[in-house]
Amino acid sequence: MSLPLLSRRPRPLAAAAPAGHPIYRELVAPIESGDRITSCVAGLVWTLVESGGQAGLALTLHDGVYESELPGRLHGAEMRWLAEHITSWNMFDASLALGAINAWFNRRDRVERLLGRPLVSERGVALFERLATRFAGGNVAVVGRFPHLEALSEQCTLTILERRPSAGDLPDQACEYLLGRQDCVCITGSTVSNKTLPRLLELSRQAYVVLVGPSVPLTTMWFDHGVDLLAGTVVLDPAGALVAVQQGGRRSLFGDSLAMVELGAQDVAAL
Repeated sequence: MSLPLLSRRPRPLAAAAPAGHPIYRELVAPIESGDRITSCVAGLVWTLVESGGQAGLALTLHDGVYESELPGRLHGAEMRWLAEHITSWNMFDASLALGAINAWFNRRDRVERLLGRPLVSERGVALFERLATRFAGGNVAVVGRFPHLEALSEQCTLTILERRPSAGDLPDQACEYLLGRQDCVCITGSTVSNKTLPRLLELSRQAYVVLVGPSVPLTTMWFDHGVDLLAGTVVLDPAGALVAVQQGGRRSLFGDSLAMVELGAQDVAAL
């Protein structure tokens, strides 16, 4: 005799963790109520969120895109409301939230005040070359796949950890075993939205830590959590950046619409 099939209602995907890690509460806290979203475009590779003539970039995470209830509700919505979705376990929602967070923190005027100088368009390729010189002969781990790692590979013992590893990469689960032995750890900014960053920072306490990539929120709070250097992006030309986002552009397609910005803990100490 066959047993009857039991029907079971699917569990809804959690919209947001009300508590979340303290890092995420601290990240959202400075964002003031009142600022409204004027545009939100989720491209194949990058998401761009605009408000008040300023824009923020974040890597588009696709998990949860079909379950998301955010599309259609964003135009005119409060930036802080969207930013609070950074605690969501829907990765697509979290990447939209990170775009909003970066539209707040990575504003040109705000970053220029932190740096004490005007911003110009910079490609920032030399970062990994300078790290290779500083940590020559040492152990360096890069969480995420970046271009221009040749100098690190030649001068250091380089380990690349990736969620979807290519040839020569290790899966990101290896972080638990390897990060505690590194002299320098470079971590992609998309770990903010996929929720792995807090654990990665714990594992990298002994290392010089660089948070790098267009998804990095340029806020000094990271220096209280073990980060030594921020290497992020400011959108100088939202219209130009939007064209690249709409075309599924890689970093090179953005051209002069972006400025790569480096901010170290020592820079803040000198302010």
